[in-house]
Order: sequence, then C-alpha cells, then structure tokens
Amino acid sequence: MNNINYKKYIYFFLYTIFIIYCIEVISQVIIYQIDEFKIVVIPVTDLRAHIQMAISGHERYSLLYIIFGYIYKIFNNQVSIAVFIIIIIAATIYLAAYYLSIKTQIKSIYICIIFAILVYIETAIYIPALNENRHLGLFASGVWHNSSLIAMKLMAVIFLIQISYLLNKLNNNVSLTLSDYLLFTLTAFISTWVKPNLTFVIYPALGIMALILFLKNRKLLKQLVLLLCTSIPLVIILIVQAKIMYPTGNTNESIAFEPFYIINIYYNAHHLPMFAAFLGVMFQSFLFPLAALPLLYKHLKETSMYLFVWISSIIAVTEAIVLVETGWRKHHGNWTWGALAATFLLFLVTLEYLIRITPEIWKNGNFVKKFILIFAYIALLVHAVYGFIYMHLILNSVIYS
Repeated sequence: MNNINYKKYIYFFLYTIFIIYCIEVISQVIIYQIDEFKIVVIPVTDLRAHIQMAISGHERYSLLYIIFGYIYKIFNNQVSIAVFIIIIIAATIYLAAYYLSIKTQIKSIYICIIFAILVYIETAIYIPALNENRHLGLFASGVWHNSSLIAMKLMAVIFLIQISYLLNKLNNNVSLTLSDYLLFTLTAFISTWVKPNLTFVIYPALGIMALILFLKNRKLLKQLVLLLCTSIPLVIILIVQAKIMYPTGNTNESIAFEPFYIINIYYNAHHLPMFAAFLGVMFQSFLFPLAALPLLYKHLKETSMYLFVWISSIIAVTEAIVLVETGWRKHHGNWTWGALAATFLLFLVTLEYLIRITPEIWKNGNFVKKFILIFAYIALLVHAVYGFIYMHLILNSVIYS
C-alpha cells in the first residue's frame, strides 16, 4: 500500500509539471510571437520573424513558410500560425512518447509523454564561468526561437521511427519493400524542404551504418544501395532552395571550412585554450548521454539505434564546428541546426536504452552502476530544467542568450 501511494505522489508531481509546461508553451508561443497582441516586451526571435516572412511572402524556400502563408490566407490571423506551431510541438512530443512506449517496458503513454517532454525541452547546462550565453555556440536541442528547428525535431523523430524499423528488418534479414523505400524518400524529401540540415546529418550517418551492415552481411548490398539512393530526389529540392536563397549568384555567399569559428565567436568568451573550450561545450551540451555511456557503451557494438544516434551526433557536431556560411549569414550559426536536431535524437534514444536496463541494474547492479544510473537521470532532469528556463527567457526577452 505504501509503495502504491508513493507512486501516486510521483505521478501527481509529474502530471502537475506536465500541466504547467503545457500552459507555459501555449501562452508563450501564442501571445508573444504575434503582432495581434500588444505586448510591451517584444522578443527578438526567429519564430516571430518566420511568421512575418510567411505573411509577406519572403524567403519561401522552406515548406514550413509556405504552409504558414496558406494558413494565414485561410484564417486571416497570426494566431492560427502559432496554433499550428503548437500542434507541431505536440505531435513531436507524442511521437517521441510513442517511440518510448514501444521500445521500453513503460506501457503508460502518459509517463512516456512526461519523459518525452524532458527530452524535448532539454538544453545545454548553463555555466557562466565557462561562457556568457545559455545557448549560442552550444549543442542542445531545446531552442524555442526558431520554427524551422521545431519542425526539424518533428521530422527527426519520424526519421527515428522509420530507421529503427528499417534496421530491425535488415538485422533480421527481412527484405525491404518498395513501400519502405518510398516512405523513407518522402520523409527525407519533406525534411529537406523544411530545412536541409537534418538531411545532411541523417544520410552520412546512414552511409556509415550501411557500411557496417554490409561488412556484417554482404547479402544486404543491394538493399543498402537502394536505401542510400533515396537521397537522389533530394537534389532537386536542394537546387531550388539554393536558387531561392542566393538568387543573384553572389560568390560571397557560400560554404566555408573554418574550424571552431562558431565556438570562438559565441562560446569562448573567456578565451580558454581551444581544447578546453571544446571540452566545455561537450560537457554542457551532452552531460546526460555522456553520463549514461558507461552503462550503455556495449550497445555501440550493435547495429542498433544507439549506435546510429551517436554516429549522427558526431557527424552533426563536426559539421557545426568546422563549417560556416559566408557573407551576411556567417554569424547566424546555421550549420548548428543539424546538431541541435541530432542531439534531440541522441537524448531520446539514450533515455530509451537507459530505461530498458534500469530494472536489471537496480536489482542486480553494484553500487557504482547504481550511482551512475541515478546520476544519469539527474543529469537529464538538470538539462530539462535549464531547457524550461531558457524557453521562458527566450520568449520573454529581447536577447537570444
């Protein structure tokens, strides 16, 4: 009886947090992002700018802005766009919860939703002694000032569910069907049209996974080649987007290789040695997955989703650190968006595997393993707390940091 009451108190606490979070998101996204409400403090956010661009018809390179524009034409108010953004957020959280419910022993969708929210809102741990900004130059997914990233996170979790399904079939020598290839192509096409950064992460990671799978089973070659060929139609979208974004052919606007540029301008405010600054970025951004790694490292030997998300994150962070756009967008850090979306998947899959091993460690594990387990869950909670604070600040202030 005491154990049951104890669980009820925990559930009550979690549900209370969930309700508070929902109220915060709905009120902040709707009220603070649109001109139809007369707000004294106007947040300088990309969310607000994207809504304005969609209404005015500028920069229609993204499918998201096109949808925003049609929503505005139909309902003739900006509130409808903000509601659509909230629907995207809700759908992402629900799909993440659904993924946890089918992959772990937790069958309550409500508990899975709470865990999904913690992963969704997480952001980098803020340590003022290391840097002056809560987000800029760091790699954590809880960014609330950009509608493109909000949509990318939805596409990321859809990718996750599909790739998990495909890997399961390939690992069990089950042939992929035409519908598998077409559905994955459609997901990749839509994701690229929303913002291509996630595609630039998923396909290189998929290529490495394909090589690993091929080395394990040479009979998979044809299926793996066909799976990678789903990237071919994406070239059309990339060409169109490039012509829209750079219509004048300005040679000053391109992609450049400048390692650690983003960390230098946004993160390394105290001018630490670059290696120390890099370690600081990794610690603040990835404390939870790094804390759980000692318990989960054996799964890196498998052709599993855990291996895939780590490969994706390494590729994404590498792209963010070494690549920049030149020209007027150089300081925007647009190559970091792929890392932010990949981090979301890394946190989600790390949580999945951690939940799966928790009963065994809690029952049979030694003191060290139990300590690491508790510390990992605390690290996730700390990331989420900072994410909630950042969400509130970014939607109520005039600065990004």
